[in-house]
Amino acid sequence: RHDYATEWLLHTLERGQPYDVAQWPSPMDHARSEPPTYLEPIEVVTSDAPREVPDSSSSSRASENAVDWVRQLMEVWSHNRKVYPGWLVAPGSVHVALSWETREQEPQTLKVLPDFAPVERLNTIRELVWRREILLEPLSAELESAAEDVLQLIDCQRRMIDGAATPDIAWPTVREAWRTIAFALVTAARHRFDRAAFDQRIAAISPFLQDDPDIAHRIHHERCLWAVYSLDFASLDDLLKDWQTENCDPVWMMRKAALLFETNQSDEATGLAEHALAIIRAMPADDRSLARPSRESWALWLVVRFKDWQMFSKRWNELASLKCHALMEKQYIADDVKDTGEAREAPLFDLGARPGDRWGFSNVDPRATAYRAIRLSEVAGLPPVANGINAATDILEPAAEKLSRSDSAMAVRLVLRVCTYDQDKTLMRVLSRPRVATLPAALAKTLVEMCQKVIEYTLPRMVGAGARAQAVSWIERIRVAIEALSRLVLRLEPEMAEAIFNKALELYRNEHVARDPLPSGPVRNLLRRSWEALPEERRTARVLDVLGAPVVGLDNLADAGFHHPDPRELLQADLPPFIRPDD
Repeated sequence: RHDYATEWLLHTLERGQPYDVAQWPSPMDHARSEPPTYLEPIEVVTSDAPREVPDSSSSSRASENAVDWVRQLMEVWSHNRKVYPGWLVAPGSVHVALSWETREQEPQTLKVLPDFAPVERLNTIRELVWRREILLEPLSAELESAAEDVLQLIDCQRRMIDGAATPDIAWPTVREAWRTIAFALVTAARHRFDRAAFDQRIAAISPFLQDDPDIAHRIHHERCLWAVYSLDFASLDDLLKDWQTENCDPVWMMRKAALLFETNQSDEATGLAEHALAIIRAMPADDRSLARPSRESWALWLVVRFKDWQMFSKRWNELASLKCHALMEKQYIADDVKDTGEAREAPLFDLGARPGDRWGFSNVDPRATAYRAIRLSEVAGLPPVANGINAATDILEPAAEKLSRSDSAMAVRLVLRVCTYDQDKTLMRVLSRPRVATLPAALAKTLVEMCQKVIEYTLPRMVGAGARAQAVSWIERIRVAIEALSRLVLRLEPEMAEAIFNKALELYRNEHVARDPLPSGPVRNLLRRSWEALPEERRTARVLDVLGAPVVGLDNLADAGFHHPDPRELLQADLPPFIRPDD
């Protein structure tokens, strides 16, 4: 009996071993010794472990079997979501496993949705949306359409489904699923810069504010991000002042701190980030959750400094066993967004040799990888730069380049946010003359207005910054905005181009701009290109305005010993149009 008792105890301990949450979504390893029947019953503890996804081969059978298979799949996905260990950003190994599985099963799942009742359809879409969210991947057009349709069927406030009162269902669970889907649609509308849909979807979520404190914070964060991508820093300042992040999940402090860094409020941002880190480290440990170490790892990006880099690297290495190594995870996304798989051409050796036309190939979806980089900066609270450390520039600049052909609206906004130099190679590629020429006219006009807003917001702050170190970040932002404006002006109608030319003359006359060497190149380009955009008759009419501009060194316009642009350069004899050689 003693021998049996010892054997039973060992088998029970083996089957009661806690699941290692860092292995999610892999199921528990069942490779154990089988106990003899005379030792039964032996309890198996697997409640916190993910389950095995059902075999997908059955989904290719008859339609009724496909429906049953999707129901089984959703039951497993729902369980696995509930035991998700709480990573703020799913690690690279998790992304590889889940991304393939999600993309493989999503089409089949959407195909059988019409066979489901509205609530079951809602829960099914919720599982798809939740996976896309933690993977930082965009919603497919089909999934977004299905999500909009199902939200229209369910009225959580009046407890009605498809127009009929339905009081006897689990409405708290329905409301939670409804909110999850609705927020994903808000983010999708924001990334498309669809203001009407964005406002409409925010308004639809507002009645849920009492359900959970995080709802108000996410709405506020979404509005802040809209202001950031619109380069509307005046509105962003007001939103940040109104955003109270005390007594909440410290991740909202991290996200607010990231936005404060972007508005050059570094001291306040660092203080808030350090406060968030202290709260995170004081949270009680939980063997079933990785929310605390994951948040700590990403918060380190906001407080790290060059002199402490070695110490922070050591802490990241300590968190690596929990797959919470934010330095490594960001590098994983950086490598993904930079690697297109396209062959790089080497220079040819023989004189006169020219490369032929070549096709590049990549099995990576450029929009998806760029979107992941953008979402990482938003979800993890990574500004382009924090305390002089590159926090997100290395992922957002290549994201802008990847999107320059497919999503110019996002690409140019990223350039205006991230670049600090008017001759930045990313800026020059995204806003090259051919790409500016192919921008839709309405988009070009919108981007011009955004650049003007940045200049109007930044110029007084550059002048009033006092110390040179404080003024540099404003100067970097204004010269990028002026350079971008000088390129976009070529797409404007004559009346708007002339208004930009007037702005260029105004910047030329500004004594603070004249005394600083950094904006001189962009101002020269703005003068030259806005003049180029004017019809010949308008140039003739503006000659006296050009000649009447103050002269550097006279007219109380002093420079700092460098070549400030001279508007009279515009009146040189017109050169014949550039004729491209036949080759």
